Amino acid sequence: TASVWTPAEGDTLCDFAVHADGTVSALLARADGYAVTRWRGQGPAEPPRVLADPDIARDPDVRRFASTPAALRPPDRTHDTGRIAAVGDEVVVAVRTVSHSVVAYRLRFEGAQVERRWRVLVEPGFDLLPVFLISGSYDTFGQLVSPYRLQLGVDRNGAALVAVSTMWTAELFEAHNAAFGERLHAVGDPSGASNPVAKDVIVTGLSADGRRLHATVVGTDLPDEPYGLRVFGDTAYLVGRTEITNTPRGFAGFLATIGITTGAARVSTHDLMPPQVFFDVVALADGRIVAVGGGGYEDNPRGASISEACQPLAAVLDADRARASPFALPPGPRHSHARVVFSVADRLFVGGQHDGPGTHEI
Repeated sequence: TASVWTPAEGDTLCDFAVHADGTVSALLARADGYAVTRWRGQGPAEPPRVLADPDIARDPDVRRFASTPAALRPPDRTHDTGRIAAVGDEVVVAVRTVSHSVVAYRLRFEGAQVERRWRVLVEPGFDLLPVFLISGSYDTFGQLVSPYRLQLGVDRNGAALVAVSTMWTAELFEAHNAAFGERLHAVGDPSGASNPVAKDVIVTGLSADGRRLHATVVGTDLPDEPYGLRVFGDTAYLVGRTEITNTPRGFAGFLATIGITTGAARVSTHDLMPPQVFFDVVALADGRIVAVGGGGYEDNPRGASISEACQPLAAVLDADRARASPFALPPGPRHSHARVVFSVADRLFVGGQHDGPGTHEI
C-alpha cells in the first residue's frame, strides 16, 4: 500500500534520504530557514526541527551588496538549495544560505531535537547575481535556478562530496581562494586569471568526522552545468551537460568521476543524441556506467529559447568511459526525459517525464 506525506503549506521539500530501516529523512526550506523531519511511512511525519547555526555570522563573506546574515536562511529567489544524505541513523545536509555561502552539517536526531555532530563551511558568502532574460523563460531544464543548486554524495563510511557550480563569473573562484588560501581557477585557465565566462564545478571532499579533504575544479574548457551526483563505492559520478558551440547542436552529455577522499577527477563528454543532457547515473557491478537524460532538442543560436521536442536518452558507457552505446527508451511528445536510473539485481529501472511543457518554439 502507498503512504503519502505532504509538507506543510509554505514548506518546500528540497530533498529526502532513505535509511536502511526504511525511515525517510527530509530537508525542508522555508522563507525563514531550513528544517529536517523524519517519516516512517505510516502515520504523520515527526514535527520539523529547525536548523539553527550561531556560527554563520562569523563565516568569511566577500559580498559587496548585502550585510552578513544572523541566521541560517535559504536564498530569496529559489528554495531548491539543499540536499540530504543518510549515514546510518544520521544524516549529512548541505545547504546554500541567503548570503550564497554553502555549509555542510552532520546531524543526529535526539528526541524532539537535532544534534549537530559537525559543521563545515564549503564555500564562503559571495555575490551570486540572478540571470535575467529579455524574452521567454528558457527554463526547461531549470537553467535559471541551477546556479543556486548544489549536489551532495556520501559514501558508506560517511565521507561526503559537495559539488557547487561556478556559474558564469569569476566571483566564486575569488571568494573561495580568499577564504581558504587556495589557488583554484577555471579549467583551461592555468594563469589563474579566472575566465569571467567560465562554468565549471568546485567539488569539496569532507571526511566522516567533518574535515575538509580537498577542493577540486571539475569540468572542461567549455561551459559545464551539473545536474546530478551519485556515489558508488569510493567514487562519485557527476553528470550534466557541456556546451560545444552556440548552434542547434549546442550541448553534449557531461560525466565526471571523482574520488571522494582524493579529489582525483576524470571527465568525459558524449554526443549521442545532440543536443543532450545527462540527469542521472548508475555504476554497474562490472564497471560499466549507465547515464540517462534527454536529447534531440534544438537550441536557438540567436536567443534564449529551445524547441518543444526532447526525447528520453539512456546509454551504457564502458569501464574506461571511451565508448557510449545508447539504448532505446519509449519516445514521447513534447519534452520527455529520463530523469532517474537505479539498478536492482540484474535489472535497470528508469523514470522521468513524459509529455512535459517546453518554453516556446524557436
